[in-house]
Amino acid sequence: MFTTAEGKKSDDMGKVETMKVGDVKVTYLDIQGTYLSKFPPNAPNAKTVAKPDHRMLAVMFESKNGPFFIRVVGPSQTVERHKKGFDEWLKSFK
Repeated sequence: MFTTAEGKKSDDMGKVETMKVGDVKVTYLDIQGTYLSKFPPNAPNAKTVAKPDHRMLAVMFESKNGPFFIRVVGPSQTVERHKKGFDEWLKSFK
C-alpha cells in the first residue's frame, strides 16, 4: 500500500508495536510515505494513484471471534491531528 523512498527499506517507513486492549492482543502499525491508492480497491483494472506524504494507522485485533482490522489513511497532517483521539478510542475497547 506504500512505496519505499529511494535508498530506504520498508522497515524504515513504519513502526509496529503490540499491546493488550482488554484481554485481546493488538498489533498496531503506524506507517508514513507515498500511499498507493486504488479505487475500487480490489478491482484488477483499477488505476493506482500515488499520494505522497500520507500516513496509515492500522490495527489488528486477535480475538477469539477471529481477527478484526481497523485502519485510518489520509494526509500525514490530518492523521497526526486525529492520532491521539484514535488511540484513546482504541484503548477504550473491552
